[in-house]
Amino acid sequence: MFAFWFFSDYVIILTAKDTKINPKQVYRNLLIMKDLSKIRISHQLDCSGHLCPAPILMTEEKIERLKTGDVLEVLFTDPGAEPDLEVWCRATGNECLGFKDGKVKSYAYIRKR
Repeated sequence: MFAFWFFSDYVIILTAKDTKINPKQVYRNLLIMKDLSKIRISHQLDCSGHLCPAPILMTEEKIERLKTGDVLEVLFTDPGAEPDLEVWCRATGNECLGFKDGKVKSYAYIRKR
């Protein structure tokens, strides 16, 4: 038995012995593993110290002012912002390029579509 999951840049093929793997966690790990150093950041938004839903609202406001293809780096300290930003990207059609965890702040990279 094989299972296939298709993501924007990856195809994952799992055999029967791998069926206990959570595809959502695999996708999350792939987002982290992308080479974020090659991303050209167009704009930055600092949401540090703000709790949800503020980072989402601030991101939405900033993205509206960007051009298609621009990449926004969002800095945040609220751990709940990461899954919220990922869901927000899917809901709005923007591309979540990945996340990077820092010592104090975390970073999200979003391309406007």
